[in-house]
This record gives sequence, C-alpha cells and structure tokens, in this order.
Amino acid sequence: KNDAKIAEQKRKAEEAKLRQKAEQERLARQIQEEQNSTPQNEISSKKYQWKQLVRTEPKYPRKALQTKTTGWVDIELTIDSSGKVVNAKVIKTSINGRVFHNEALRAVRKWVFEAPTDYGIKENLTKKVRLEFKL
Repeated sequence: KNDAKIAEQKRKAEEAKLRQKAEQERLARQIQEEQNSTPQNEISSKKYQWKQLVRTEPKYPRKALQTKTTGWVDIELTIDSSGKVVNAKVIKTSINGRVFHNEALRAVRKWVFEAPTDYGIKENLTKKVRLEFKL
C-alpha cells in the first residue's frame, strides 16, 4: 500500500510539474507575441517628439539602502494626449522581489510630457522606460 501511495504522489508531482511548465511556456509565448506586435500609438510615438516637462526621480527605498541593493525596473507608461501619465505598470525588474516597484511607480506617475500638439495627436501613447537604482 505504501508503495502505491508513493507512486501516486510521484505521478501527481510529475503532472503538476508538466502543467507548470506548459503554463510558463504559454506565458513566454504571450510575452513574445506582445513584444512583437507594435500598437498604433507606439508607432505614432516614434514619429513625434514628446518632450518631458516634469521628471520626478524615485527615492531610494530604505530597505534597499540598508542592504546595499541595486537594480532597475522597467515600466510601461500610458500618457494621455494632454501629456499626463494615466497608467503605469512594472513589466520587468532586475531582481526578484518588489523592493523598487513602489518608488519607481510613484515617481513616474508624477511625470508630465508636452504632447506634439501641432500633429493633432488624440490617442494615448505607450512608452517603456527603465529606472535604475544605483548607490
């Protein structure tokens, strides 16, 4: 009986590993597809210059300072036609954990851009930025 239980547990563990691997592969494909597609608003951002009027720098998180942790955070911003950041999300980070996430997001949400109004842009702009935290 014990051998049967152990065999069943091993089988279930293998199935769980396979499901996890399949999910990781699916997510990797999804990320690759998203990176390969270029939304229309990103195309227009390449044609026109969006001048940054306000740039708030992130504060170094106390916990990261104490542990002398450095790193970077990639953030995707959505900027409306008036130049305000209306959405920001972390898309990649150099280290596991979220030590820099909150400060990076707090800073970029205060940024303001001057839209190239002479081109009549009305749609939102999506832009990716990297914020580095160095000591």
